[in-house]
Amino acid sequence: MRNNPLVSVIIPVYNRAAMVGQAIKSVLAQTYPYSEIIVVDGHSTDNTLEVLASFGGRISILQQTGKGIGNARNEGIAAAQGELIAFLDSDDYWLPRKLELQVRFLQRHPAIDLVHTDFRSVNQDGELIRASAETPLRLVSPAEFAQYEMVYNCIALSTVCLRQKVLPKPNTFDITIRASEDWNLWVQLLLQGCKFSYIPEVLAVYQVHLDALSFYAPPSFSGERIVEQALSQPLDFLKPEQARWVKQRAFTMKKMWAATNKYNQGEKREAAQHLQELLESYRYQNLPLEFLATFASLIPGFTLSPAERAQVELAAVEFAATALDFTKIGASEKQIKSLRQILVNVAKLRIYLTQKRRINLNYLQQILR
Repeated sequence: MRNNPLVSVIIPVYNRAAMVGQAIKSVLAQTYPYSEIIVVDGHSTDNTLEVLASFGGRISILQQTGKGIGNARNEGIAAAQGELIAFLDSDDYWLPRKLELQVRFLQRHPAIDLVHTDFRSVNQDGELIRASAETPLRLVSPAEFAQYEMVYNCIALSTVCLRQKVLPKPNTFDITIRASEDWNLWVQLLLQGCKFSYIPEVLAVYQVHLDALSFYAPPSFSGERIVEQALSQPLDFLKPEQARWVKQRAFTMKKMWAATNKYNQGEKREAAQHLQELLESYRYQNLPLEFLATFASLIPGFTLSPAERAQVELAAVEFAATALDFTKIGASEKQIKSLRQILVNVAKLRIYLTQKRRINLNYLQQILR
C-alpha cells in the first residue's frame, strides 16, 4: 500500500437535500485529506442537486443509470480510482479522524482486508439515542467475529473502509436483494477468505428517522436468503466447532423468520409448522432471556425459574429503552404496540422451549394467538 493511499468515498443519494450536505462536509473535514467523493444521485426530485452543486469541484456527481441503492453503490465503485473504498449513506456522517485511523490501521495490518468501527445513533434533531452501537462485537474475540457476522449483521455500512481489490466486480452489491445488500456483501467476502477487523471507537454517526424504521424491523426475506448461504456453502474459514455453531444458528433463524413471515400473513398454522420443525430438530440452548421474563406474566400457566426471574428488571429496562428509541424518532403508539406484540410472541416461544414441553402443533398455534 502507498504511504497515502487514495480513499474513494461512495455516497448514494435520493431526495436527501436536508441531509446530504452534512454527510459531504464530514468527509471534507477529515484529518486524512487523500480522498475522492463520488455522489451517485438517483434522479432526486427535491433540491438535492442544488446542494451537490454548491460543493463545486470538490465532489464528483454521477446520475444513476440503474435502480436501487445497491446499483447506485455499484456505479460509484465502477468510477472509483482509490486503492481503498469507504461507504457513507447520505443521511449519516463521520467524525473527523475516521479515515485517518482506518487507513493507518490497514497500513499496519496488511493481512486485514476490511476494517469497521463503532458508531452512535441520533435522531433528526441531533438528539442522542445511543452512544454506542452496543453490538456483540465488544463481547466476542476477533477469532470469533466471522462466525457471528455469518448470522448477525454486526457491521454498519457507513463505518466500513476496505481494499478495493477484494470487491467482486462488476456487481459488488447484489441488486436482487432489496434490503441488507451490505450484509450479503460482508458474507460473500468472508466466504472468499477476506479478513475483517474492528476499531472500538465511535467514528460515525447514524441518523435514525421514520424512513429508517427498518432498522428496528424483524429480519426480512433478504436476511433469510443471506443466512441460507451459511447452510448451503462450506465454511472452511472457520474452525469445525464454529462452523457447527453457524449452521445451527442459521437453521434456527431461517425457521424463525419463516414462522414470523407466515404469522404476519395470518397463516398461523403454517407458522406453527415451521416452529415445530425447529423444535423437533434440536433444543435451542443458551436462549437469550432479555424479553422472556418481561412478558412471562402475559402467558397463563407459565412459571419462571429463579434465573429467569432474575432477568425481569434488566428486561424491563431494555424494553423501555427500545420503546424510548421509537418515541424519539416519532413512532406512533400503534408502532410501539406492534413491536411489543412481536416480542410477546418471541417470549412465548422461548418460554415454551425452556419449559421443555412436549412438541405439539396445536399448542404452538395456541401460543401464536
